[in-house]
Amino acid sequence: IVVIQASELLIANSAARKAFSFPEENVIGEPVDTLFDSAFLEFINQEQVEGIKIKGEVSLKNGRSYITEMTLIAGGNRSILLKAK
Repeated sequence: IVVIQASELLIANSAARKAFSFPEENVIGEPVDTLFDSAFLEFINQEQVEGIKIKGEVSLKNGRSYITEMTLIAGGNRSILLKAK
């Protein structure tokens, strides 16, 4: 997943779409606060230094927990990697 300055979805692969139960229609460009639950929003809104990974664990609406890594990339965008536990 890549989000634009923690506010808008830029990229989501098929695994992310399944994990977050995104609707079939295109969700790219949608505000993140309409797509993600509060636990995930709290994770992606953390203060961060460019190039430094933040690691944590997030439980999603589907009941599964994921090891989560977030990296701040150019322009204040955030790259988020989820790994199933």
